[in-house]
Amino acid sequence: MKKHTLMILGAMLLMICVSSCREESDKLMTYDHPDVMAFGKADTCFAEKFKILWNGLNQYYALWDYEDEYGLDWDAVYDEYLPQFEALDKQETVTDEELKELLAKVCSPLHDGHMARVIPS
Repeated sequence: MKKHTLMILGAMLLMICVSSCREESDKLMTYDHPDVMAFGKADTCFAEKFKILWNGLNQYYALWDYEDEYGLDWDAVYDEYLPQFEALDKQETVTDEELKELLAKVCSPLHDGHMARVIPS
């Protein structure tokens, strides 16, 4: 009886975990430890930093149903801002203010009050 109950609980947990991700999410990446393969390029590349931010929100942001009600197209945010981060990589110097401003623009379409000022001034 216990084995059967554990199997059911395990299956239910698996269903919850699988159904909590957005369908269009790319391969899930863990953010609980430094992963050189996944995050190594981000040390020297603004476009890679943006991709990690975008994918992290894409996979783990809790309010996608709420954002869908407002008509937010998160994929369009990616398409709009990736070229801007790629342009930063071509600049000789990038100020902290430039980066903060661009990151704030990326998060500004989100309707979550907690994201209103993600980047401190």
